[in-house]
Amino acid sequence: MNYSSPHGGDPNANMNSTATRIAVDPDTHQDFEPKSRSSDMPLHAAIAQDIKENPVLIYMKGFPEFPMCGFSALAVKVFQQYGVPICGRDILGDLKLKESVKAHT
Repeated sequence: MNYSSPHGGDPNANMNSTATRIAVDPDTHQDFEPKSRSSDMPLHAAIAQDIKENPVLIYMKGFPEFPMCGFSALAVKVFQQYGVPICGRDILGDLKLKESVKAHT
């Protein structure tokens, strides 16, 4: 299946971050590690704020407008079918966010 993206066709593009996904390099200095938009806030606090501010929030692969897996697409479709306004955050571009969400739940 071929996806198009509002990010110039790059399926790895992430609207939440301007960082490029790179392999973990033990020689990389922390100043050069990718940063998320909320890098000044601890991830657990950002997750708590997301949950508080959004009645329905999906941490998903992709975004509601552009799901990147079948489960995410199905979840979005179900909410849309019932007219539920949703907010989504992409976990593919930020592995620390993904792990923090798992720890939060």
